[in-house]
Amino acid sequence: MIHRPRGTTVAGAAVVAMYVAAWGLSPLVMRGTRTDLDFFFWPAAQSAAHGHLLTVYSFRGVDAYPDANGPLSVILLAPLAAIANALGWTDPRVAAGMVGVLAAGLALLAAREAVGIIRTVRGELEWPLAAYAAFLLAPVLWIAVAGFGHVEQVIETYLLLVAVRMVLQRRDGRAGVAFGLALLARTAALACAVPLVLAAWGRGARSGMRVAASALGVGGAVLAPFLVVDGANVVHSLVTYRGQLPIGGGSVWVTLYRSSLATIVEHGDAWLSLAVAVVVCTLVVRRRPTTAATPAGLVGLLCIAAACFPMLAKTVHSYYLFEPYVFGAVWWLGRPGSALTWRAAVPALLTVDTFLAEWSVTLPLSGLGVVEGVASSLILAAVVALVATDLLRTQGSSVRSSTRLALTSSRMVTASAPANTNPTRRGSQVNP
Repeated sequence: MIHRPRGTTVAGAAVVAMYVAAWGLSPLVMRGTRTDLDFFFWPAAQSAAHGHLLTVYSFRGVDAYPDANGPLSVILLAPLAAIANALGWTDPRVAAGMVGVLAAGLALLAAREAVGIIRTVRGELEWPLAAYAAFLLAPVLWIAVAGFGHVEQVIETYLLLVAVRMVLQRRDGRAGVAFGLALLARTAALACAVPLVLAAWGRGARSGMRVAASALGVGGAVLAPFLVVDGANVVHSLVTYRGQLPIGGGSVWVTLYRSSLATIVEHGDAWLSLAVAVVVCTLVVRRRPTTAATPAGLVGLLCIAAACFPMLAKTVHSYYLFEPYVFGAVWWLGRPGSALTWRAAVPALLTVDTFLAEWSVTLPLSGLGVVEGVASSLILAAVVALVATDLLRTQGSSVRSSTRLALTSSRMVTASAPANTNPTRRGSQVNP
């Protein structure tokens, strides 16, 4: 066990308290327009708090948009809604503040997992606060949750990082459970199944099948009651609804807006992004079979898989860059030696693209809107190329060394590590 000076512990607790307080108070300074928290998540949580959890998918937000994510976030928000209802707190800023406190706690847990993965390679960090800040102060985190109200992304990312740790520790069943819960938080997590299963499959087909079976078991067990009670609305929200949406800008597909090929993109963009993630990750692992068994290799593959969705989605909002950023930052910092290397370009490019996507909601689907969409997809293609090239260049001996280090130190680390086109509405109503 690592013993820290009392002053360090007190200072750390004070920093955590200030961070949580900042999230709780953020609605007072950041709430200018309504978000998806107001449109979907909080009304659904209130419905669940009143005993109608299994029919939350019948709820429709603005313009009849459903909640296109799994029910895990609503399940976690329901107790907060019950407290707010009991105390008569009706101000949406109070609800946002309560959710902000929950998001802060989840962000701290996710950052702890991320820094723990980094420590498996680097050992004890000389700059732990800087490593935590790379995640906790990332603009895309604040934009995603405080700006758009997508608390489910922090839930999902925390669970995905837990799944990474479980896979590296060869706890395949637990990895599958964590991934299944992540998928119940956000459907876009589906692409991340590819690296996780490949990592487990590298130890044998049985391991890969155990991860997949555990994830399917958890997902099926949670969704089954919803399907029995309100199957039509569940299928519409989680499966068929997305294909009914038009191209909304933010990616290269804006060039096909209102063209004869637009219908193909509208119905197939999510499947295309998943197919590209499968192909790229599989090619990397076939060339370097042990890549997915290392901390940097696995999170690098997750960065690739997560980046494929905003790269090829028919509508892209800035919060879509959250998952690629988190995995890209872990991939960057999870290497021995100086952090001031060319790999820092990946989280930097993803941050630039976040602000480009923020700008895109003010643009038409022509002219500058086309330029921004093409530029955004090219940036993400560059991210995929940079990470994939780096993983392909990794030598087998260093991969095996990193694998041994990850497996032998994971227990110690765990114990010691701390398409909306309306520019006036902060919410996508299109994201799976």
